[in-house]
Amino acid sequence: MKRLLASAVLLLFTAAASAAPGDVLWANSFDSAGSFTSLDLTLSDGYICVGTGGGNVVIMETDADGNELWSVSYGGAAEDEPEDVKALPDGGFLVCGQSESYTVDIEDAFLWKLDATGALVWEQYFDGPGYTNFQSLILNGNGDIVCAGYSQSDGMGYQGIVAVYSPDGDLLDSAVIGTAVDEAFNEIQQTPEGAYILCGHTKPAGTEQCWLVKLNGDLDLEWTREYDGIVRARAQSIVLAAGGGYLIGGFVGNFGDADAWLLRLDTVGDVIWEQTYGGDYWNSCNDLMALGDGGFAVAGFNSPVSDTWHPWVFTIGADGALRWETIYDAQSGGTAIKLAEDSQGDLLACGQIRVGWNSYALLMKIENAPVTPVSEGAPSATKLASAYPNPFNPKTTIRFTLAQEQDVNLSIVDIQGRQITTLASGILTAGEHSIRWEGRNSASEPVASGTYLAVLRCESSSQMTKLTLLQ
Repeated sequence: MKRLLASAVLLLFTAAASAAPGDVLWANSFDSAGSFTSLDLTLSDGYICVGTGGGNVVIMETDADGNELWSVSYGGAAEDEPEDVKALPDGGFLVCGQSESYTVDIEDAFLWKLDATGALVWEQYFDGPGYTNFQSLILNGNGDIVCAGYSQSDGMGYQGIVAVYSPDGDLLDSAVIGTAVDEAFNEIQQTPEGAYILCGHTKPAGTEQCWLVKLNGDLDLEWTREYDGIVRARAQSIVLAAGGGYLIGGFVGNFGDADAWLLRLDTVGDVIWEQTYGGDYWNSCNDLMALGDGGFAVAGFNSPVSDTWHPWVFTIGADGALRWETIYDAQSGGTAIKLAEDSQGDLLACGQIRVGWNSYALLMKIENAPVTPVSEGAPSATKLASAYPNPFNPKTTIRFTLAQEQDVNLSIVDIQGRQITTLASGILTAGEHSIRWEGRNSASEPVASGTYLAVLRCESSSQMTKLTLLQ
């Protein structure tokens, strides 16, 4: 089942020493996989990527510059495809997707736990009545694994599925959501109160629409919402937004003539704003990521000319206004499928490029200088703001303002007041400051799930804000 891979790596691009937001810092392609479908940051500040090569699941770890450290392949005689990957605090990884090689029926969803070297620790398969796939996975506040996707009903369409597993891979709970009219979940997130919010698509009247579903912590249905497009609409990704509510992204329009479509929603799914982005032909949002300043990053593909897609990454403000975009020239085409953010705030995108008739997995790094809101004059008071995102996994950004230049100490403590780490200590200027916590202690070791406090001590005051780490 497991095969060690030898990959040819093509360095596609390296930026100059000075880069502006949106500049591609480097881009690498790999011939061991035809695409990368997901990625995450590792404990060593490298990246874990998953994709498909030769019908098998390809898993690759790279260093911080995108150079391959190791790769393995799992698969059998039929098609096996990964959809999502998560790095774990113990150095291992979770991978989910769909398998035709190791199935009870036609195609089953799979969830695998791997160790830090890519060796299989355990494997689980979810047997639906027909074609079944896990599209997305998260770790909830209890440390359990929650997967979402779709399964084909007997002789009918697809329905959304959610399954909860223990850290050891035991199935704890599952739910089927929908009415068998071709419904599917593409991504799941956990809300601060412990519920789940999911996005995907549904066909209530034969026309595909964006689908938003909220479940409580026991997987009971709380509500569903549908959002119409001109002809066809699909939600590919969802993230929690600063201040509450959600942003969902996907596309609206026909095949070959569609726009990337973003919908900013409140906590009950009402539309705050909606915006389309893209060129004259087919454009799509494949993935969203919330940024520490309240904005968002978007990955997908853009078609500046007919029948040619190119990897596309852009960022927007909290109001949907475009900040910057980059359309990567991928010769014969390609797409950006998944995003991550490194410890410096730069963006990583994985996906696919095509050269002639051949497809290659793509990993690239993009400059993303943090945006600091501009205020008129010095702030009137020193204030510690709420962290974002919160709850978080694995990192959050803590923002505060200083009324004047002063000696500051910003520390993380547990709820018993025990010191975890110091994030800042010394003289800081007046104005706004943002500092990221990676969920690690002073020895750079990952800390456990739970509640922590960010404590800001200044010359004349002390303030704190609560942080919740979900592993």
